[in-house]
Amino acid sequence: MELYLKVYEYTEIERRTRHTGQSIKRYIIGFSKVVMLHSKGFTPDQIRELTNTTEKVVKEYLELYQKYGDLGKDRMNQLLSTPKIEVENKKKEMSL
Repeated sequence: MELYLKVYEYTEIERRTRHTGQSIKRYIIGFSKVVMLHSKGFTPDQIRELTNTTEKVVKEYLELYQKYGDLGKDRMNQLLSTPKIEVENKKKEMSL
């Protein structure tokens, strides 16, 4: 995620990390979900439950968001302008 926020292209990230393009895309989608939920006021524990992500990953993503929020502003805007995940259904499931 850090390389993506530093505005590296997919091919460069693949080369440097030896991760597949699909893996990188999955990380980016997960990161954007965490950031979007955080921006809507959800707690890290709620984010963990809604995204089915580990506490460690949620913490790492939020730290990256804090670190690169301004530096990676273009990428961050790009991530947050993509179609939003369906939060309301998950939110309802949590309250049952």
